[in-house]
Amino acid sequence: MAPSSYAQEYLDSLAKKGKTVTDFSAVSGSQALALEEPEPAEVPAVAPSRSAVRKQERQLRRRLEAVPQAGQRLMSAPAMVRSAFLVFFISALLILSVWMGAQATAIQYRINTLTRQNLQLEDEITNLQIQIEGAVSFETIERYAISDLKMAYPKESQCVYIEDGMEVSPGLADTIRTKVYGN
Repeated sequence: MAPSSYAQEYLDSLAKKGKTVTDFSAVSGSQALALEEPEPAEVPAVAPSRSAVRKQERQLRRRLEAVPQAGQRLMSAPAMVRSAFLVFFISALLILSVWMGAQATAIQYRINTLTRQNLQLEDEITNLQIQIEGAVSFETIERYAISDLKMAYPKESQCVYIEDGMEVSPGLADTIRTKVYGN
């Protein structure tokens, strides 16, 4: 893009006055040029050659072409769409990572709660097993039978002994009943 006619006239007038453009930058679509007067000691005694002047003009034109003119866009429409998509995509990734972190924290909290409940249940199971072992012991059963159920050990006369090889009659139950109860 060639510099505007105004910019070209301005450059030409600077060259005629012996001034040089040393710096410029874009400020909100307008041009800001910092001008310097050449110092007397630096001014060459001989006028610069035409090729040096043309070289300097080309450099200035390139710099001016790089500066956007008023009303000129800095980015094309597709570049703006790509940039907007990129910003949206990065934002979505950040939001997703925050959400995933929150979910991981909630799951870890649930795991800790279940682990604590599991330990409590294991302690309760251990206590119940100890109680069962104590309740099933022969001493406990004997104490319960004698004190609560009013049971007693049989006397010698109430015992019936069955020996190996002895013939069992069909009325064995009746025989035992008569010996025990005396009927």
